[in-house]
Amino acid sequence: MRLHTKCLAITVIMSAIAIFILTKSINVLRGIPRDSDAATCNITNMDPVESVAAAKLLFSPNMTLEDIDKLAAEFASRVVCSPDRPRSDREKLIIIVPYRDRKRDLLAFLLHMTPYLKIKDVQYEILVAEQHGSRPFNRAKLFNAALSEIFKANVNDRLAGGDCYAFHDVDKLPMLMTTPYKCLFRPHQLLRYVKYKNGGKIMYDTLLGGVTLFRRPHIEAMNGASNSFEGWGGEDDDLYNRVRFIHFQPRRVPYADGLFYEEDGDSHVRHKSPRRFEILAESSPQRMELDGLRQVTYSLNRRRDYKNFIWMYFII
Repeated sequence: MRLHTKCLAITVIMSAIAIFILTKSINVLRGIPRDSDAATCNITNMDPVESVAAAKLLFSPNMTLEDIDKLAAEFASRVVCSPDRPRSDREKLIIIVPYRDRKRDLLAFLLHMTPYLKIKDVQYEILVAEQHGSRPFNRAKLFNAALSEIFKANVNDRLAGGDCYAFHDVDKLPMLMTTPYKCLFRPHQLLRYVKYKNGGKIMYDTLLGGVTLFRRPHIEAMNGASNSFEGWGGEDDDLYNRVRFIHFQPRRVPYADGLFYEEDGDSHVRHKSPRRFEILAESSPQRMELDGLRQVTYSLNRRRDYKNFIWMYFII
């Protein structure tokens, strides 16, 4: 009994510390310019470093998705806003997050993004697309499977009515409120620079990955992404080729607005796709038509609609 009481007390203390850190994170950057489209809120900025620190304190290996959702809801509730525009006047953003075995990163992502997007007055849904099993992770195929489900959603589905679709890595957190989470006439690359705990990296000019936004006509014209990249690497370069094949030049935000934080950087174990260079060498308009969204095969094993995100479990 004493041990249970002690554990409960420790949990309460850890939660209090995490909430303190989050409160600091949502106040520490008040001097940074706001997005002109943002709502009028009691809090104006989010610091991803502090969001990650809060996630580290709150995380436990046996944490469920329901636990993560409740924490995200609690953190988002601390942001109180008066929207500048009616909900119907805002485009709807669907954020697709490919995921497997990164529960602490998912917690940090939701603790950061739910208040962040609320401050920016974005109408959005987050879809966490989880890959089943132990086969090599296929990020692009998860995008295709998720898009296939989104595009056939009925009118009452939370995923219906999207105007803009984001392909978003779970470990990339925006550092500034000026990062434009909105679609343009062209595909929109948001990630320009990644800051790590130690150091950082400028993204190369032909990268179309990390955090990228598309409208549905772009996605359909380029047949989504390739299904062939099993393992890490290559699919973002192929995505750039596809955009060029449909005669678009991606729009890249200025470096000052494209700053993202990634806690562990290159320390993550990434099992590289052994055929990525071979597949990239075969990239062509003809191959694009035969390998993509219209050809994706998968089974939707489970779906759960939480308050702050939707989870789909795919067998691909």
